[in-house]
Amino acid sequence: MQEDKLVIGGREFDSRFILGSGKFSLKFMQSVIENAQVEMVTVALRRANIGGGNNILDYIPKNITLLPNTSGARNAEEAVRIARLAREVGCGDFVKLEIIGDSKYLLPNNSETVKATEILAKEGFIHRERFSAMFGLVGLAECVNTLFEKEGKKGRFGSSKEADDLGVEIMELIDNFNQKHHNKYCEGTQQHFLLHAQVGLASDINSSPGCRIPIGEEPENFIEHLKHCERFHKYFPSGIGDIFPIDTTVNRNTEYLLDIIKGAFVNQIRYLSFYEKNSDVIRVTGYLVKRSEMEKLDSGKNVLQDTTALGLGAAKNGHILERKVR
Repeated sequence: MQEDKLVIGGREFDSRFILGSGKFSLKFMQSVIENAQVEMVTVALRRANIGGGNNILDYIPKNITLLPNTSGARNAEEAVRIARLAREVGCGDFVKLEIIGDSKYLLPNNSETVKATEILAKEGFIHRERFSAMFGLVGLAECVNTLFEKEGKKGRFGSSKEADDLGVEIMELIDNFNQKHHNKYCEGTQQHFLLHAQVGLASDINSSPGCRIPIGEEPENFIEHLKHCERFHKYFPSGIGDIFPIDTTVNRNTEYLLDIIKGAFVNQIRYLSFYEKNSDVIRVTGYLVKRSEMEKLDSGKNVLQDTTALGLGAAKNGHILERKVR
C-alpha cells in the first residue's frame, strides 16, 4: 500500500482521525485512543484539571499531539488567553483556533480569528510552516441530480452507479484543480488547500452536507450505503462524515457495530457517527441536541442551549429526524 502520511509543521501523522474529547467519559476516550490508533486529540481547557481529580491529560498518552480548542471564545483576546493557559498546563503549542461570533448559526468571526492568529504567531503557537486552509464543499448530491435531470437521465446520487460515477468525476476535477493550485500560506500541506466536506447550516433547504446521500433516498442495504461513502471520503483529508441512527437491537450485539466500524476504516471511510434511534440525544452535524429540548422550543418554551435552535432548524429544513434507521 502506498504510504500516505499527513505532514503538519514537520510532524508526520499516519492517521487523519482527529478525536474530539468532549461528551463522553475519560476512560471511554482513553479506550478509543488506544483502539482507533488516534494521533491527535482536541482538548477543552476546562477538562485539564491540573492538581485535581479527573484531569483529562492523565488519560491521554504522552505521544499524542494535543489540540487545545478555543471554542467558546467570542473575540481574539479570549482565544489568545485560552491558548496561553493551555500551553502553561502542558498542552503544547498546537492549537485548534475557533472564535464564534454568532451563537445561533455558529459562524466564525473572521476578523477576530485573523487578529488572534497574528498574536499567536508572534508567540510561537502558529508557524507558517504549520498553517493550512480548507476548501469547503456542500451539495454534491444535488449537483449530480440536477445535471441528470437537465440531461433527461434517470437515476439519483446514492442509488445509481452512473450518477455516483458522475459524482466521482466531479470530485476528481475538484481534487485535480486543488492539487494544481498553490497557495503560499498553506505551507503545512505543501501549499495546497485541504478539501473539507461542509456539514451545512440549519437554514439549508435541498442542500445535502458534503457528499452525503439526501435523507429519504438512502439505499435499503446498509453495506451499499457504506460502499458509497468509500468512494468519496478519500477526497477529504480535513474532514467528512456520515451519520446513522441505529436500531435498538444493537444493544444486544455491539460487536456487530464494531465490525462495521473496523471494516469501514479498512476501506478508507474516514468518519462515521451512530446514535440509537430512540435516544433523546441525537447528532445533528458537529454537535448533539436533545429531541425533548427541540420539542420544548418548537412549542414556544425556553431552552438552555443555543444549539437546540440549530437542531430544530435542521429537523425542519434538513429532515434529520427522518434518517434511515440501520
